[in-house]
Amino acid sequence: MAPSSDKKRAAPPSAPSSGKKPKPAASTPGSGGKSVSAGTPGSAEDWGASEVSLLQKACAQFPEGTEKRWEKVAGVVGTRDKNQCKKQHLRNK
Repeated sequence: MAPSSDKKRAAPPSAPSSGKKPKPAASTPGSGGKSVSAGTPGSAEDWGASEVSLLQKACAQFPEGTEKRWEKVAGVVGTRDKNQCKKQHLRNK
């Protein structure tokens, strides 16, 4: 029998690298860093029914002329920033 060796074995080399870094998941402002589906941020097709409902209620609660209206509306919606809320509201008019 061959004498045993006290040396640790080196880890096998990892798979060859293509030199490209993996792309991070897409994220948009107001998404909390979560991945979102493809599409323009704030576009009509990526607003869920519950978000639209919250937007409508918030716009009724904070009518035109309310100081910092869109910040308040975005706070109620919770998943969108003030610019996204304003754009979606204008689309729904």
